[in-house]
Amino acid sequence: MKVIDFRLRPPLKGYLNTIMYSQAARRDRITGYHGMKPARSAQAQSIDLLLKEMDEAGITRGVAMGRYSGPYGTVSNEDVAAIVKEYPDRFVGVASIDPTDRKQAIRQIEQAKAAGLDSK
Repeated sequence: MKVIDFRLRPPLKGYLNTIMYSQAARRDRITGYHGMKPARSAQAQSIDLLLKEMDEAGITRGVAMGRYSGPYGTVSNEDVAAIVKEYPDRFVGVASIDPTDRKQAIRQIEQAKAAGLDSK
């Protein structure tokens, strides 16, 4: 059986600038509010620990998604493509656009295709 984590945020590239990694106290407070403890991989910002946690949980693939969400952090499609290229057996990439700027969104789609995040 394959198990896919659709909300994975690996501690790499632009993800390190998101709240998940750049604001540890806030992340830990939100995680605690939901009755959970922060993942060791998030606390240590360690891809090796994340891969180990995935294995322990039976997660075969993680979805790395681009994001353009202002104060919560940005992860470029190029960063997502680089992560997928480095860990092709562990991550699947999904491109993202900023829908508030149509012309920029079209450029982001073209850049995502050029980076290898197309539908092939």
